Formats: sequence, C-alpha cells, structure tokens
Amino acid sequence: MPVSVVTSEAPALLTLTLSGAWPSLAEQRELRRHLHERGQLSQSTRVLIDIRAVEELPKFDDVDATMLAAAQEPSSLPSHAAFVVRPGAVFGIGRMLQSLSPPGMELQLFEDDAAARDWLMEQ
Repeated sequence: MPVSVVTSEAPALLTLTLSGAWPSLAEQRELRRHLHERGQLSQSTRVLIDIRAVEELPKFDDVDATMLAAAQEPSSLPSHAAFVVRPGAVFGIGRMLQSLSPPGMELQLFEDDAAARDWLMEQ
C-alpha cells in the first residue's frame, strides 16, 4: 500500500495519496493510529484523499468492514473527507465509501484536487 501523507498543515488538513493496491484494514488502522498518536489526525481534521492512482479496488464488503471498524475507534475518523477520484470504477468506490460513511462524517467526491481542497476548507 503505497501512501503518501502530507502533514504540513496537520491537524487542520491532511492530504493522502494512495497508489497501487487498496490498503488492507490492518494497514488503514495502523496509519490512522500513527497519525492520531502524533496529533495529526482528530475528528476536526479535514482529510483530502486522492485515490486516482489506486490499481486494485476493494469489494463492497471490504469497504463496509473498514468503515465499521474505523467508526468504532475513538477519534480515528475525521468529520470531513474529500476523495479525489477519476471517472468510472474509482468513482463507484467513492460512492460506496460515501454511502457507508458513519453518521456525522461528511464525505464528498471530486475529480479535481483543487475543488476538493476548497470544499474542505469551506467546511
């Protein structure tokens, strides 16, 4: 799971860029734990997640399990997340994430990272 994380504006804003295979539940949990422990991720953090370079998309059940597990971890999910997607299949996974996001989490999809960042900063 190659993930590039920009923390220069954390904890206000985190930017994650995923490439290659979709990260496993354990990898996602470890990344959230690491960022949370360093004070870079909290419920008030705005997160921009670019998944345009993801090669292997998860199945619906994997996304569902990920969201359920993450929602049970204290302060592990931000209140606002913007996914940058490319049209087609990746947009579909974005819609899955959006439909499975826990109550209180605002999640939007964008094809342009500047528009995603603007939306996050307006929230």
